[in-house]
Amino acid sequence: MNQEARILRWVILAALMLTAMLLYVSGFGLGAMTLIVLGAAFEMGFWVYLLRTPRQRRHRKMREPSHR
Repeated sequence: MNQEARILRWVILAALMLTAMLLYVSGFGLGAMTLIVLGAAFEMGFWVYLLRTPRQRRHRKMREPSHR
């Protein structure tokens, strides 16, 4: 993973967590269950994005179709 991809990954993670925290605070302050649920969804997105392993691109060699 190159440097730009790493920076982008951390920016996305920070945005997800910040959004989740803002939605939690707003939801608990207003008593709005919808905002709390949205906050949980953004937090779940944060954890999934954080824990997934970056996939390496594979270059597959095209096989010739077998003649039967």
